[in-house]
Amino acid sequence: MFLSFLLLPLGAWLSTALHELAHLVAFRVVGGRVLAVGTGWPPIRARWRVGGTLLFFGSTAPLTGMTIPGDHTLSRAQNAFVSAAGPTTTLAIACLLLVWPTDASPIVRYLLAAWNVLSFLENVMPGHHETGGNDGEHIAKHLSQAGWLQTSTASDVAEVELYEALELREQARALQVRLGITLAHQGLPLAAGGHLAALETDVGDDAAWADRLALVRGWIAYTEDRWADAETTLRAVLDADAAWVRASARMGIAGARLEVGDPDVPCFPDAPEEERGRLTGIADLFHGCRTDDVARARRGAAAIGALSWSGELALARLYLRTGDVASARTSVFAAADGARRMIMRLPVGSRAEAFGLLDPLHAAIEELSHAVGDPRLPDRLLGPARVDDVGIPLSLAAVALCVVSVLAGALRTSEDWRAWWAVESTAAPVLGILGCFVVMRYGLQDGPLAVRGYVVSVVTVAVLLAAWILAGIDARG
Repeated sequence: MFLSFLLLPLGAWLSTALHELAHLVAFRVVGGRVLAVGTGWPPIRARWRVGGTLLFFGSTAPLTGMTIPGDHTLSRAQNAFVSAAGPTTTLAIACLLLVWPTDASPIVRYLLAAWNVLSFLENVMPGHHETGGNDGEHIAKHLSQAGWLQTSTASDVAEVELYEALELREQARALQVRLGITLAHQGLPLAAGGHLAALETDVGDDAAWADRLALVRGWIAYTEDRWADAETTLRAVLDADAAWVRASARMGIAGARLEVGDPDVPCFPDAPEEERGRLTGIADLFHGCRTDDVARARRGAAAIGALSWSGELALARLYLRTGDVASARTSVFAAADGARRMIMRLPVGSRAEAFGLLDPLHAAIEELSHAVGDPRLPDRLLGPARVDDVGIPLSLAAVALCVVSVLAGALRTSEDWRAWWAVESTAAPVLGILGCFVVMRYGLQDGPLAVRGYVVSVVTVAVLLAAWILAGIDARG
């Protein structure tokens, strides 16, 4: 039993590895290409190249996985299929463990099955942590039209470090470009400028990157309210080879024209119909909020599909001006949640700059608070960011329960203790493995307690081992 229990971490890692390999197989099924697949984050301890794909193992948060695609031309449905392959495999592993026809170490099988069920749920429910979005978020992104709104710059920074550790220089540069654009989208020109400077130093005079560098410069100009400079710079890249560069440039040009008073979005006949509809929706939302035309603003919001926190804030302020308190409340809550998520997803060094963007949100929340007569509303919406409100307490609770289990096993002398221990000796490992799952999956988070995953995980496993050893000694006694 004790040796089997020691194999639990290995079983959990194998489940993660199979999850990532399922993504690899799914990519191959739909005709895609994968550059690298592996578990953990830098430092990279081992790497192998098999059939053109790099397999790697990183020692930081080893129970997280990463599949790095080399083909970004797949359809949304194909990408959703690839993202769903991992969770489906994880669920299949859990079912297999539950029905496995053997009586050997059933508690170990049940713990591994519980781990895989938790992993499945954690992956299919859209969510995000510092190491990136989970499969549920990716599926939602692929099936929606608002993928750029879901980008996390904190996970992008982590991915850049991973790509560089794997010597995937082109992918690291491409991600640096996305970082600059995303930070500019979020109104952070200083942070975006820092990534632009690093990228300019890296690529030097490489003409292949000229369009992408110009795109980042254009978005920084847009964020700094230099509308004319932004439009001029972005128009220069409308003939870029990459479709996403052209689409991002069209978005920036349309925004710049709206900001200087253009009543309609510029005509881009070469843009896909879906993109033209989105640009029209942005124009309707923009002008509707500026002219207090609620119907037009709502029509624009419906065309966009998923609003950024600043878009929700613009709607909230419109509703407050027009007296629609119920709609204002919905939009203010959405804006506050979006702003919280935006800041949580930023690299730590960029968060101070982001807090300066929240003054209009604070004012809208205060106005809503007066309108609904709820003085506690600002505290509820603007409290500390909940980075690890569930993971850390759950892990600490698991450790505490394991300690209680040890004491119960060591001190019990009556039949009551024996009955209690029969239940607790099973509950403690389950809760302990749950705690290990949470902290090792989210060990890279920057939370209020700043607890590294390994610290709590090692303590939890040590206490669990002590509990089982004491139980075994007591049973033999």
